[in-house]
Amino acid sequence: MDDSLITDAWGHLIGYGSETAKFFFWGLDEKGNIDPSDVNRNKAYIKKYNEIGGYYILSIEEIYKECPDCEQIDDLNSRSSTIYPIYLQIYNGITQAGINKKNLGSKKVPILLGNFAPFGKQQTNQANSEVEANWIKKNDRVRRERIVKLLMENSIEGFVFCFGDIDKNKDIFKKYCDFEDLNFNIPSNQKSTLYCKAREHNIFLFKHPSRGWVTTDQINEIISGLVIKYYELGI
Repeated sequence: MDDSLITDAWGHLIGYGSETAKFFFWGLDEKGNIDPSDVNRNKAYIKKYNEIGGYYILSIEEIYKECPDCEQIDDLNSRSSTIYPIYLQIYNGITQAGINKKNLGSKKVPILLGNFAPFGKQQTNQANSEVEANWIKKNDRVRRERIVKLLMENSIEGFVFCFGDIDKNKDIFKKYCDFEDLNFNIPSNQKSTLYCKAREHNIFLFKHPSRGWVTTDQINEIISGLVIKYYELGI
């Protein structure tokens, strides 16, 4: 299988889940990366990329149709996830839907999972491959603009939650909105802003959860303020 074709297909992926999503969880990969030898999984990306001819959204149903074994692999990998439980806590807390991690990435629920970076890495400081680096140099600006436009368009009648470096994420949205810090009882060992919200949009920025920055109480505080909003929007 052609590495450049695989890279192009993965690079044009916008996110996993529903094309009519109302909840968007963005900004962190799950330390995965492209494996050229993973033929059946890569078939799903290439097939959808060829069908759309550009940037696309992929569901887990489409992946597992091409790669049935991937469902069990993904289930095992997701057990060590630090971010999936937070996605579920937010979505289930607001909607009372009661979905579990196997539903994340499904076209059957109104959730889209994505990342500002086009390719995952096994280690945070790991360099991209030469093929990936060339792809990013050529395409990253357009891809990022496409994602930001998608998130902005859906942040009035939907909810966008971004995780990672807050200042970097603010910079990504700076042409479209500004943010206000959300105040709560910050523990003594956490002096910096932990999350903030766009002033006129439902966009929330959080720090990386795996380092203990995002607590259950903070998530519940966000949820309590959005339940009424959720029903007002009639999502």
